[in-house]
Amino acid sequence: MKIQGSIESALEGLMQLRTQHDHLATTLVLLRRMCRELQSEAVRLPELYPELLLGELYYDLKQHFAAEESRDHFGHLVIVAPSLAPRIAAFVWQHAALLATIERLVAVAGERQRWGRLAPPTLQLLAELERHQRAQYARLREGLASRS
Repeated sequence: MKIQGSIESALEGLMQLRTQHDHLATTLVLLRRMCRELQSEAVRLPELYPELLLGELYYDLKQHFAAEESRDHFGHLVIVAPSLAPRIAAFVWQHAALLATIERLVAVAGERQRWGRLAPPTLQLLAELERHQRAQYARLREGLASRS
């Protein structure tokens, strides 16, 4: 039953992605709070330190994107809906661009004297992540629906 195993593997992958989304949602809330504090020039809580939060976001997204790009998720989608291949390739490129942006922000966050310039690009990144996630969900859904 190779198909059954493939379906089970895909479902496990989806559950893993859901857990990652939940954790990422918490990190994004903390990043927004961090930006508010940076804009008021008062980061009071250690868990809101930019280098720590942005580093965690980088690590979490790198894992999340790897799971999405795996054989069990995007790979499976390309098999069941080959027309999605160009869209998926675009999402993979976006993943790399988002991670590169976070790397640059982590470098800025490593220098406390530059924290004052960190909120605007961090908020822009958060907006880009939201747009990416909505677009990815919509495009994959459309692609899967069109094959029916």
